[in-house]
Amino acid sequence: MRYRVVASSERFGARLFQSDQGVRPMKKFMLAVGLLSLAGGAFAAGKPCEELKSEIAAKLDAKGVSGYSLEVVDKGAAADGEVVGSCEGGSKEIVYKRG
Repeated sequence: MRYRVVASSERFGARLFQSDQGVRPMKKFMLAVGLLSLAGGAFAAGKPCEELKSEIAAKLDAKGVSGYSLEVVDKGAAADGEVVGSCEGGSKEIVYKRG
């Protein structure tokens, strides 16, 4: 299937490319993009904090890091340390403290 550039003055230039078969492949593509964006909403809920915290701890241990602590705090709460992750849809943060 070959695509060609179409010089068209349709609404907002929505028809930029057209295949030999017409506009149908572009409509299928846009439908697929729309469905994938809806499915992405399920991932927006985020991971549970304890699961993410254990994954971060495993990565730090694999790198040989010792003498640290990971703490789950509410987003924006004053905490000493560096934020290394967010969980539960961004409502909480995981803070890394050395020592």
